Amino acid sequence: MNDELRSSPKLISFVCAWEKFAAKPYLDQGNLLTWGYGHLQKPGEVPPKIITEQEAARIMAIDLIDAERSVKRGVTVKLTQQQFDALVSLAFNCGESSTLVGMINQGWVEKGAGQFARWNKVRVKGKLVPSNGLTKRRSAEQRIFVEGVYDSTH
Repeated sequence: MNDELRSSPKLISFVCAWEKFAAKPYLDQGNLLTWGYGHLQKPGEVPPKIITEQEAARIMAIDLIDAERSVKRGVTVKLTQQQFDALVSLAFNCGESSTLVGMINQGWVEKGAGQFARWNKVRVKGKLVPSNGLTKRRSAEQRIFVEGVYDSTH
């Protein structure tokens, strides 16, 4: 149903702005090894000592394709480009929200949009705690979803 949709150039710019380029691997707020533009180390993957922006962009494009597949697999109703982009950003950053997707699939788009705010937590010492950065990002994604405004200032 949404097979023709791909991440828009606006979304790619949005994700790059939020993720910020990191030439060297670092531990993110969730204590996960990350590099490039928000690429999380996968099992069996060897982290680079240093990565170029060009290589980071290539890896991010692959990661976005994975996020697109997740959205396309989960959402059974027609999406607009802005709705698709917002859901891809969420899936790229933290995975798919089954509650949000379920609401959208049931036609409750406005209620679904309200679910973005719930995905603002990181695990610290075994407990989920709100993150200011994620709260701002979820708000920006919700704004893309509802209004089509791609604001990456934070």
